Amino acid sequence: MNIDKARAASNLLRKAWDAGAVIDELPADLRPTTRAEGYAIQAVLDESMGPLYGWKIAATSVAGQKHINVDGPLAGRIFRSRTVADGGIVPFGANRMAVAEAEFAFRMGRDLPPRATPYSVDEVLDAVASVHVGIEVPDSRYSDFTKVGAAQLIADNACAHYFLAAEATGADWRALDLAAHPVIGRV
Repeated sequence: MNIDKARAASNLLRKAWDAGAVIDELPADLRPTTRAEGYAIQAVLDESMGPLYGWKIAATSVAGQKHINVDGPLAGRIFRSRTVADGGIVPFGANRMAVAEAEFAFRMGRDLPPRATPYSVDEVLDAVASVHVGIEVPDSRYSDFTKVGAAQLIADNACAHYFLAAEATGADWRALDLAAHPVIGRV
C-alpha cells in the first residue's frame, strides 16, 4: 500500500472518529488486505492524532479474538489526546462497543529494541519500571467491527478510543500473579 492510499484511508477513519460516526468498511481501493497494510494506515493516523501516550494490545485471549473474529492480537496506539486523568470523566457519546476493560498498564523503564529472537517473559518484566491500573474504553469506527477482519481493525487503531490510567501501584507487583489477580469494577 502506498503512502497516499494509507493517508486517504487514515483520513476516512480519523473523520469518522472525530464525528463519532461509523463506516461499513474502507473503500475497496483503500482497504488493507494484510496486517502490514493495516499497520501502515495506523502509522499515518499517528501523524494526525498528536503525541503518543503508549501502546495497547487488543484481542490478547482466544475469547477476545473470537469476539471480534481475528486470528491473533492487534497492537494499537494510545494518544495523549485520548487519555483521561484518574478520576476524570470519559465522554461516552455514541460508543458502540459499550464496554470498559480493566487493565494492567506497564510503564517501561527501558526500550526493548527489535531483534531476531523473541524476548523472554523475564527479560520483558526486567524492563518494566512500574505497573498501573487502568481502564480502556474501546470503540470502533466500523458499524460492525466483528465483520471487517484484522487488517481493517488494525487500521482502525485496534479499536483504541479512551484510556484512563492511575498512578503506579505501590504494591510489590512482581510478587503477584497478575493473570489470576481479581478485578472488581463498580459504577
